[in-house]
Amino acid sequence: MTIEMGILQITTGNYEVIPVATSEIFYQFWLPACKYLGLQLISHFHDGYLNVVSVEDVPKILEELICLHSYTL
Repeated sequence: MTIEMGILQITTGNYEVIPVATSEIFYQFWLPACKYLGLQLISHFHDGYLNVVSVEDVPKILEELICLHSYTL
């Protein structure tokens, strides 16, 4: 199983699925880092809580991804 991001292009109706991480990597590395850093949205990538992401949440998710990336460097 993988953690995936689905993107729906509103103007064209095209839907694209982008793999983000394998479940093993997510649970072993991402989730502990999310808990340590207090990341609220990324920690829900695996549980279906974010089946639909609002436009308002996109900047927050990107901010958390940048924080997670910086932490891993």
